[in-house]
Amino acid sequence: MKMGHDVTPDPSVIDGVLAAVLAEELVALTGQLSDLAYDLGSNPETLRAHMSSIQLVDVITQAQIAIADILRSDAPIEDRIASITLEALGQRIGDGYRKRLDVRN
Repeated sequence: MKMGHDVTPDPSVIDGVLAAVLAEELVALTGQLSDLAYDLGSNPETLRAHMSSIQLVDVITQAQIAIADILRSDAPIEDRIASITLEALGQRIGDGYRKRLDVRN
């Protein structure tokens, strides 16, 4: 099956076990990405030259943790989405979720 932005996967495919494994992978990747950002930021010249990119890495790691939290949670979906502290991410996920619900109904 080809997966892309315009493909809506069957929601029954992502069960609790797969969601937990995906969350663990996101957390592990987040740790690696954080370590990379720390290493890059430890060099003053690199930090000065690439401050905005290094800050973007921090936003990405926060998003990954938020997504991992959603995958691990057993709360109602709207509560999971509402708990996302990165406002733009929460908005995109909420909008995408509701849009796909509307298409299915």
